[in-house]
Amino acid sequence: MPKASFVTLGCKVNQYETDRLRRDFEGHGFEVVEPGFAADVCVVNSCSVTTEAERKSRGALRRLQRSSPDALLVLTGCYPEMLRRLGHGLDQNALVVPNRDKMDTIRFVAEARPDLLANACPTSAAHRSSHRTRAVVKVQDGCNLNCTYCSIPFTRPAPTSCPAAEVVDEVGALAAVGCPEVVLAGICIGLYRSDGSEGPVELLGLIERLCAVPNGPRVRLSSIEPVHVSDALLGAMARGGRFCPHLHLPLQSGSSRVLRAMGRPYDADAFLEICRRARTVVPGVGLTTDVMVGFPGETEEDFEDSCRVVREAGFHRAHIFRYSVRPGTPAAEMPGQVRPEVKDARAHRLAAVAEEAHAEQAEAARRDAHEVAVEPASGGADLLTGYTGNYLRVRFAGDQALVGSLVRVRVTGGSGGVLDAVLV
Repeated sequence: MPKASFVTLGCKVNQYETDRLRRDFEGHGFEVVEPGFAADVCVVNSCSVTTEAERKSRGALRRLQRSSPDALLVLTGCYPEMLRRLGHGLDQNALVVPNRDKMDTIRFVAEARPDLLANACPTSAAHRSSHRTRAVVKVQDGCNLNCTYCSIPFTRPAPTSCPAAEVVDEVGALAAVGCPEVVLAGICIGLYRSDGSEGPVELLGLIERLCAVPNGPRVRLSSIEPVHVSDALLGAMARGGRFCPHLHLPLQSGSSRVLRAMGRPYDADAFLEICRRARTVVPGVGLTTDVMVGFPGETEEDFEDSCRVVREAGFHRAHIFRYSVRPGTPAAEMPGQVRPEVKDARAHRLAAVAEEAHAEQAEAARRDAHEVAVEPASGGADLLTGYTGNYLRVRFAGDQALVGSLVRVRVTGGSGGVLDAVLV
């Protein structure tokens, strides 16, 4: 039986696509092994959203080449798309599969190494998630917002949506194997629109269909642009049921001046108003975000505006990252590029502000019981972990038989990224 290994970098869409590739390879008779073990085919599903992501993509190829020197190395994802856009070649020996053909990777492998499939015994690969508790389901791809710092319109340019009926079927299959939570993923999920025989279905209609799947999992959105958060969406979240009360809203900057330079379709006051409306309509809603520091021309005053908005929004969690020059984007040519040491200092300062906001939300969480999708935790046979519906990570004592189920807990304390809780 030939062996294949997979490395995934970047977003939840990439995670989902890799999971589909694993199942496809298994169905064609491959045994999937962990990266680092000897394999016949090694696939890197890459990312190019930052220079660090590109560096990690190259590093993954090098490590796989060392562990499996005779393997067919396969590179797919956004990194080779970015290289092609810039007219650069790959300085490593790998078979490149374009993003548009990613789900057909097995065909490229068969053409490059027909001997591998000739020796394989095709099987019927069962549906499985790369995560035992939370399954990522891709529903949308592509973005046309054209933010001035972003390379995604180069690597995933055309917004497309998965047919609603297919998504419902996939979530139904996950329900059948007892999956307690699905995370809907997309590059710009608010652009979702499926035109089927029953007429157009937009994002809210898809969520309502998924929440109606018999004995189905709870439904979480991975990320949504602030301008796509409608009153109807908040109303559906407020009604409870299976729709998790959690919104990941990319802020990017708390400075309205910087937001204009970024090409973002809102200003700081509008963003805060969306947060206030969400908290009013959905009490206890979890708000998480991404914030960039060091965008070209960002002044100390601009940075302080970001700190202010993070404080006022009261995020449960904030991902702080440094601006990374993406060749070919408008921001790469802007004056006032911020020095790396200034970016580093601002990132650490903003992370401290975000941690204060997290501590406030953790204290507020003690008032209520929370539903948690249970995962195993390291550190003890009787220790469990998981995320609440509003995206607080908790740990608590309990039997391992609870893994993969939904339980209710009460937060008792703790600090940092994981809070202490007890089963209710």
